[in-house]
Order: sequence, then C-alpha cells, then structure tokens
Amino acid sequence: MKKTNTFAPKAIIAKTAEMAQERALQVQETAQNVWYAGLGALALAEDRSGKLFKELVKKGEAVDIKNKKMYSGMVKDVEARIEFAKDTVVDATSGTYEKISGGLENGMASVMHTFGVPTRNEIKTLTKKVDALTHSVDKKAKKAISAGTKRVRKATAHARSL
Repeated sequence: MKKTNTFAPKAIIAKTAEMAQERALQVQETAQNVWYAGLGALALAEDRSGKLFKELVKKGEAVDIKNKKMYSGMVKDVEARIEFAKDTVVDATSGTYEKISGGLENGMASVMHTFGVPTRNEIKTLTKKVDALTHSVDKKAKKAISAGTKRVRKATAHARSL
C-alpha cells in the first residue's frame, strides 16, 4: 500500500521561519564579532605603526566583501523559501474558499426562501419593475393633467362667451 504525503503548510512555514531566525542570529553574532574585531584592530593599530593599520583595513575590506556575498546568498535563500511557502499556502486554500462561499450562499438563499425573505436579485428585479411602473404612471399623469388643463381652459372660455 502506498503512503500518501500530506500537505502541511503550517509546518513548512514554521520550519522556514525557524531557519530564518537561526540564520538571523548567526548573522547578528557574526556582525557583532566583526565589530569587536574592528575595535580590537583599531586599538592595536593605535599601539603599533600605521603600516599595521593599513594592512588591517585591507584585510577587513576583503572579509567584509566575502561576508556580504555570503549573507546575501542566505537572505535570498530564506526569501525564496518564504515565497514558496506563501505560494503553496495560497494555492492550497484558493479553491477551498470558493467552495465554502458558494455552498454558504446557496444554503443562506434556501433558508431565506423558507422564511419568505426575497433574495438580493429578486429585490433588484422588483425595484426595476417598480421604477418602470412609476415612470409609466408619471408619464400618464402628465398627459392627464395636460388634457385636463386644456378642458378647463376650453370650459372657462366657453363660460365667458355666454
């Protein structure tokens, strides 16, 4: 029987975070040691000749370049791992959200119909119909008022002529 691997995004993220923290501590410790070495070198340089100081500066520059390259690689590695974990979690959860929200929507609509509550779409449709009827009634009312006004004028003119 084949064993199937289960996807555990929390475990991947936790492991990546742990590794990032360990590397950050290493970087911090190394930076502190470099700082101390620099201070010690400065103290020695003050005690000894300028030649030693110049030599220490050259060696310090070389070490600094080497460390920057090494730490840059570590940072890129950690960033790539975090991005992979993030993408994996997003991919794993994206389909789940649509399934849950669709099922929830259908369930809510069913419950609302049971209690006689119309859905949003039904309310929109009814609103459009009411708006159309209101427009039609307003139009007919204007025509009726206009026709009534003409009749009143005619009747008034007829009454004056008598």
